[in-house]
Amino acid sequence: MLKKNSVKLIIATICGYIYIGSVPKNDELTEILTQFVFSPSKLLTILLCFLISFTLYASVIFEIVNKLPFLGIKNRKLDHMLFWIISILCVVFLFFKGFWETVFIVCFTYFYFYLMVKDSRKRAGGEV
Repeated sequence: MLKKNSVKLIIATICGYIYIGSVPKNDELTEILTQFVFSPSKLLTILLCFLISFTLYASVIFEIVNKLPFLGIKNRKLDHMLFWIISILCVVFLFFKGFWETVFIVCFTYFYFYLMVKDSRKRAGGEV
């Protein structure tokens, strides 16, 4: 589980970095729209990297939260603590790269995570 989540975390951080670096920093909306019209590959790159980033972050959080009730205090190992530290550092790294873009990723991540939890509870027959 830890290796799979680590790979997801690395891919999500790389995609988040590409997303933040690709978002135009111009002030005028018309310039941004003109760039996207004349360069649709850039728009596709931005949207795809954003989608991959928040989806993988939400998936990692969902898998970790689902495993937490089964982890006792005795089972908390150094690698799990390091994974949490690294995941927090990945998000902090993205905050330094672009604050508002990272806030956008984090908001979508937690919204998608909420939908995943709600769907899993509904499938399990539990309370929604």
